[in-house]
Amino acid sequence: MKKFLLSVAFIAINSIMALAIGPSGTLPVIYINIDNNEEVTSKENYLNGQYWLDPKNTSDISAIGSSDSPLPLKIKGRGNYTFTGFEKKPYRLKLDKKQPLLGLESSKHFGLLAHADDSRGFIRNTLGFEISKNLGLPWTPEQRPVELVVNGTYRGLYFLVELIRIDKKRVNISEWGEEDSSGNPLSKWIEGGTLVEIDNYDEDGQIQLTDGDGEIMRITYDKSVDPGYEPDGYREWLENQFATMNSLIFGDKNSNEIWKYIDLDDCARFVLTQDITNNYESFHGSCYLFREKGENEKWHFSPVWDFGSAFFNDSHPRKHFWVDSFHHNHWIAQLWEFPALREKMAELWHEYRKTSFDDLTCFTQNFISEIKDAAACDKERWPQYGNDNLNEKFNYAKNFLNGAKSFLDAEFPVQNVDEPEDFVVPEDEYGVYNVFFRQTGKASDWSNVKIYYWDNHFKTIDWPGEDCKKVEINGSSYWYYRMEANEESDDYMLIFNNGQSGVGDNQTADLKVRKRGVYTLDMPDHAIPEEFLEVGSGTSVINTIADYSNSGNIISVNTFGNYLKIEAHTSGSIDIYQIDGTGLRFELTGGENIIELPKGIYIIEGKKYLL
Repeated sequence: MKKFLLSVAFIAINSIMALAIGPSGTLPVIYINIDNNEEVTSKENYLNGQYWLDPKNTSDISAIGSSDSPLPLKIKGRGNYTFTGFEKKPYRLKLDKKQPLLGLESSKHFGLLAHADDSRGFIRNTLGFEISKNLGLPWTPEQRPVELVVNGTYRGLYFLVELIRIDKKRVNISEWGEEDSSGNPLSKWIEGGTLVEIDNYDEDGQIQLTDGDGEIMRITYDKSVDPGYEPDGYREWLENQFATMNSLIFGDKNSNEIWKYIDLDDCARFVLTQDITNNYESFHGSCYLFREKGENEKWHFSPVWDFGSAFFNDSHPRKHFWVDSFHHNHWIAQLWEFPALREKMAELWHEYRKTSFDDLTCFTQNFISEIKDAAACDKERWPQYGNDNLNEKFNYAKNFLNGAKSFLDAEFPVQNVDEPEDFVVPEDEYGVYNVFFRQTGKASDWSNVKIYYWDNHFKTIDWPGEDCKKVEINGSSYWYYRMEANEESDDYMLIFNNGQSGVGDNQTADLKVRKRGVYTLDMPDHAIPEEFLEVGSGTSVINTIADYSNSGNIISVNTFGNYLKIEAHTSGSIDIYQIDGTGLRFELTGGENIIELPKGIYIIEGKKYLL
C-alpha cells in the first residue's frame, strides 16, 4: 500500500512540475486546445481542436489567431518509433484553412516533430535539410523551431515542418486523376506520376519485392494518393518499374541502362547528403522517390526526410554510411559501384567543398544560439531525453563535419595544379588559426604539402594529416591551411610534411601554431614563426578589360585593405580610373609605392583591381 501511495505521489509531483514549466519567450509558441481536453493517443484518428500562434519576441513572424479567437484544426500522432517510444510525441496537423505558419509556404498540412531521440542538440534534421538544400535536391522540407503548449501544458521545443506530399509548393508533380491530359477516361495506368517511400514497415498500399541481396524491399505508395483513387494497373506498373531497376542495379556496373530509369544527378545529391551526415538508415526507410507522368520520365531520389540515425559514428577512419550499418540499406552498396555515380558525386563534392560546405559551421552556431533558451526549458520539461550543454553539441557537430570533409576529400581527391589561386588572408577569428607554409630550399620540389596537428581541442586527424591548398599572395606562392580549435592556446603544435615517410627533407620539426604564421622546412624544433602575413593581403585581379599601357613602367600591382601597392621601374606618373571612368593621376617613385583609396573597383593599365 505504501509503495502505491509513493507512486501516486511521484506522478503527482511530476505533473505539478510539468505544469510549472513554461515557454522560454525566445521562440514563437503554438497553442493547441483539443476538444474535451483529450490527449493524442493514435496515429490513425484525428482529434478536433483549436490553435493559435503567438510570435512572442520574434519580429519576423506574424500572429495567427489568438487565445480569444482560436482557429480550428485536427491533430493526430505521426511517426513510428518516435511516436511509440517516447512520452514527448510528434504530431500531424491539418488546419481548417491554409496558413503560412512561421513564415512557411501556406498550407493546411504540417508536422510537429519532437526530436526526442535527437541527443545531438536538435541538429540532425536541421543540418540534413540544410545540406540537401545546398546540394540542390528538387525540394527539401522547411522546418522552424517553435515551442508547444497543448491543453494548457507546456510540451517543450518542437519543429514545425512541411510534410512530404504532392503539392505545387512541395513535391511538384502531377496528382493522380481518372483522366489523361486530354480529358479522356483512363482505362489503365500507363504514365506513372507518383511519390513513393522505401519503407521499413509493412503498410497498406505497398508492393514488396526481394532485392538482389535477398532482403524484402517495401515500396509504400498510398501516402501519395490524393484523394484516395488508385488507377487501374498502377500496382502492376510499379512492380515492373522496381523489378527492372533492381535487376539493373545488381547487374553490369559498366552499363548506363539504370540511368534511363533513375535520375543520376539527384541520386548523387541524395547519396552525398547521406554520406556527409553518415545517415546509416537512409536507404532502409523514409527513403522517398518521385516520378513525373510521362513515358520517358525518371525516378528522382528526393525529398530527404528522416536524419534520426545521422551524425553517429565519428570514428576514425570514417566509412560510408552503409558499411557495417545495423540496418540493411537497399541498393546503395551496388549503386556505389557504378562509376557514373561516383564521378557525379565527386563533381558535386568538389563544388560544394569550394563554395559553401564550411558555412555549415556558422549555420550550426547560429541555430544553436537561436534555440538555446528553449532547449533549456525543453530539458527541464523532459529531463530523461532533453538536450543540455549545447556548446558541447556544437563542438561535436563541428568536429563531425570536419571529419566528413577529410573523409570525402580522400574519397574524391583533387589533383593539385601548378597555378596557385589568388588569395586574401582572412580576418582573425577566435579559435581559428590560418597558417602558411612557404616552399624554400629542399622543400621547393614537394608536389603536395600536408599538415598534421594534435591536441584534444582540435578534431582528430591521422598521420600524415590533411592536404594544404596552394595559394598566391602578393605574387608569392604558399601552402595554406585553416585550423579550428574550441579554445585558444599558445602551446598548440603542427608539422608540415610532403606525405612521405621519414623525417628530414620530408617534414618540418614540431612547430608552434600561430595565427597567420609563415613556416619553412628549416625552422628549428618548437620554433615560433618570425614572419606573419597581414590580414587582407593578397591580389584580387578580376579580369583584363583591355591591352594597353601608358608607360610600360609598372612591374606589379597588388592590393591589401584600402591600399594599392605598385612597384615601378622608375619615377613617373600613372593614371588610375574608377569604374565610372573618372581618372586620378598619381606620381610614382622607382620601387614600391603605397596608395590609399576608398573601397571600390579601380582600373590600372587595363586591369581591374578590387579594394
